[in-house]
Amino acid sequence: MANRIIVTDADLTGDTIRFVQRTALPQTISGTAAGTWHVLNTAMSGPVEVLGLPGQLRAASTDASTTINSGHSLTDAYAAWHTSVRDTMQTLGITDPHGAKFAIATMPGSSMAARWGHGFDVTWPEGGYFGNGRTDIYGFDTLMITEAGPPVPIENTASRDIWLRQLDYLCRFSANAIENGKPDFGTEVVFWSIWPDAQVWASDPSSDYNWWRTNYPNFRDALVKYGEIFRHMTDYAAWKMRQLYPGLPEDWRIWIIPGHLWMRHLYDDIAAEIAPGYTTIADAFTDGIHPTPASEYGLHCFVLTCLYQLDIAAYDALHGGVRIPAGMTRQQAEYYWALALRVAQEYEPAGWGGTEGGEIEYDPLITPDWLPDWTFDGTDVVTGAPEADGLPVISGDTLLGETLTATPPNWLGYPAPTSTSGLWSTSPDGVTWTPTTETGTTITLLLEHVGLVLRYSATATNSVGPTTVHSLPTDPVVDDTVAALPSDHVLHMTATDHDGPALTGTAPTAVDGVLRFARYAAVDDAPRVALTATEMYLCMAVRPTGTGNTDLMTANNRTNDPWTDNPNKTAASSPNQGSRFEANYFQSGPAPTVNRAPEGSYVQGDWHVVEFFWDAVGTTVRVIHDNTDYGDTAAPYAVGATLAETTTLWLHPVIGAGDPVATDVAELVVYDRIPTPAERASIRAVMAESVPT
Repeated sequence: MANRIIVTDADLTGDTIRFVQRTALPQTISGTAAGTWHVLNTAMSGPVEVLGLPGQLRAASTDASTTINSGHSLTDAYAAWHTSVRDTMQTLGITDPHGAKFAIATMPGSSMAARWGHGFDVTWPEGGYFGNGRTDIYGFDTLMITEAGPPVPIENTASRDIWLRQLDYLCRFSANAIENGKPDFGTEVVFWSIWPDAQVWASDPSSDYNWWRTNYPNFRDALVKYGEIFRHMTDYAAWKMRQLYPGLPEDWRIWIIPGHLWMRHLYDDIAAEIAPGYTTIADAFTDGIHPTPASEYGLHCFVLTCLYQLDIAAYDALHGGVRIPAGMTRQQAEYYWALALRVAQEYEPAGWGGTEGGEIEYDPLITPDWLPDWTFDGTDVVTGAPEADGLPVISGDTLLGETLTATPPNWLGYPAPTSTSGLWSTSPDGVTWTPTTETGTTITLLLEHVGLVLRYSATATNSVGPTTVHSLPTDPVVDDTVAALPSDHVLHMTATDHDGPALTGTAPTAVDGVLRFARYAAVDDAPRVALTATEMYLCMAVRPTGTGNTDLMTANNRTNDPWTDNPNKTAASSPNQGSRFEANYFQSGPAPTVNRAPEGSYVQGDWHVVEFFWDAVGTTVRVIHDNTDYGDTAAPYAVGATLAETTTLWLHPVIGAGDPVATDVAELVVYDRIPTPAERASIRAVMAESVPT
């Protein structure tokens, strides 16, 4: 196209003519390097026309396209889900817009260098897909990237190190998209150009803008220079990529979606009084640089118009109306749609056939190579299924009652792992592993773990597949508990001794080392103890021996004996029994037994170590049963009134009339508090040792 020729005056005699056509005209052009500007070395006068291919156009994104937006708060201005971008995308026919179709990879205030080196990205609470513009690039069709502002002009040699760093990281992200993005150079790079802080020309003497205030008198003039700088950066990085990757198409380039130009048009429209809702450019911002919600809506309409090359106004007519944010008039929305289309179609680097901004700003024949020795090592970018940066690590002592803690690894991969999980396993030899039910990062060591080793397995999953890594095995779990109970127990009772508060009623009889509870006969004979506590814990070694229903204990929520109100000991549905609750209830009939409590079945004639702990919460007594995994599965039992300060604990089977004796107890301990997991493990060990052989 003739308008690609850069000339200095109308008379071309003796002038050097350069153009950006990627297809050389061999009869008139010197130089052979593909993708560079060529020099017409023939002196000529009069009209000049360069024939060649039409101007370069960008292929529009589609519903199948995926875009990851790597930037900062001015990227969030169009991309974050707190705007209505999701609704607008749905209007344009983009399905599942809150998924990876439009991923956010932003860090407030960040440069490209900060985002390249950061191991994670800030996430927003509103939902949506979040990723990393470097490690998650695999599979994305488009990388939308920007640099922090203000940019460094070439003329500002005092900031040359910052300029070179900006070019370095734009090249890094571009090369990473080429090497680790979609196969066959399938991930394009699009630069989102930003705008300066409008307040620095008024009241904010920011040192970052000193050069700008000296050389540009106002916000609008600075916008023009912003565009030149960003075009120079993208021209250079594209040229560098074509040198580095000879297999790139000759017309490969970095496109620009010009936020700076959108702001310039808004500025001019405000001055012409045709921008509804604005009186000055300050109305576009909350603080001089961050857009208001209305401006955010206009910006995301602009970005979507550029990416998908669609006229939002046309889709409003086709699909019954674009959803407009609350508080915005239709006139404002229609203005934003028209502004987006106008800027997108006129700006050449956006790739829709416009001409403005079409002058190439980096010419390797005039400007030296900024980074002459630059190369790219993309081996640190993980693509595909999740990959861990190490093995899980287990900390803690492998002693009975202690808690082990696993630290999972960090995960990389594209797509970013959408789910992670863990699982503890045990093994007698470190070879054959049996999974436990523990899936958290901690596990309390129980009697069943003694003599075994443990490991923690961490799994991460994405759409490519799952990856699991295992920790190294622990040392074997050791039982170093002392066969003694903590000193602050309330009641400890064996067949031969009893300490703590005295029992009232008839004490159980010791027969062959077993506490044999007699069949209930009279209230005064029932062994019981009065405790003052709102938390209680009971553990016992118990053997169901009869065939009837057995309740190992009963707590009374008032000081009088509940059985005096129910002398016939009828069913629990009796209205007189609302003043008590049964902590555990099971039937000990023919083996295997049918258990009506959450613990699992009890086998008649077998010994079991069982424990219960509960507390009073308002008018509800929560009874927590546990004899297997020390879990805290709550089973609420409503009672008729708040648990009284004095609670009567009944230590005998509560059985219906005619039922035979149903329970033997080898040892029993009661606390007025809930012990720690380590204390509970020690108590269980004592209970297990008390069982007669």
